[in-house]
Amino acid sequence: MTNTTFGANVMTRPRRVRSDSQRTQAKLIAVAEGLFAERGIEGVSLSEINRAAEQGNNSALHYHFGSKDGLIAAIWEKHAERLSGPLRESLDTIPEAPSPRDVVAHMVRPLSTRLDDPEGGSAFLRIMAQAHANPTEHLFQSVVREAAPGWEPFRDLLRSATPSMDDDARRRRIELLSSAIFMGLSSIARREAAEPSQAEHRAQYIEELISSLSGLLTAAP
Repeated sequence: MTNTTFGANVMTRPRRVRSDSQRTQAKLIAVAEGLFAERGIEGVSLSEINRAAEQGNNSALHYHFGSKDGLIAAIWEKHAERLSGPLRESLDTIPEAPSPRDVVAHMVRPLSTRLDDPEGGSAFLRIMAQAHANPTEHLFQSVVREAAPGWEPFRDLLRSATPSMDDDARRRRIELLSSAIFMGLSSIARREAAEPSQAEHRAQYIEELISSLSGLLTAAP
């Protein structure tokens, strides 16, 4: 299986090399992730993020990222880098002639590793769920558009795994699948945030999610 890099076309932003600047950027990103996950990207202002990150300089976020678009790019870049390894491994280990369920499972499981990343992993899943739920918003369009190249190998596999489905129906199903994956993982993230003991049932929830998504893909037209 050919390797791919998740988020290969990630939006670019200026890189700062000073350690104090990097720490400030990391704090701003972490605060923004939490606020965006809870209230939505459009529901949080840059000044709110500056205050929550305890930045005395009200223009700190603008200095480091330029705009909200630049901040979203930085969040995306952070998690795209962390996802690239699990996604490559998933593609490398997928069975020959995979079933639709095989492909779905190999999409869901790498993404579910974000749930174990204490540095904004769950927030990232919740942000991506919002992005798919609000595709007309400019910033959300940016996130979804930048995610697209990394998923193309999986789309190719899904096309091969559903040979009897006509192209239009398959396209609609794959679009639904993409949104539903992030909605399902976001639901798990919210559940575990509200009640940490729910993490004990995560494996079961993920298997149920995979089964449900497989049914979405394979149900009769």
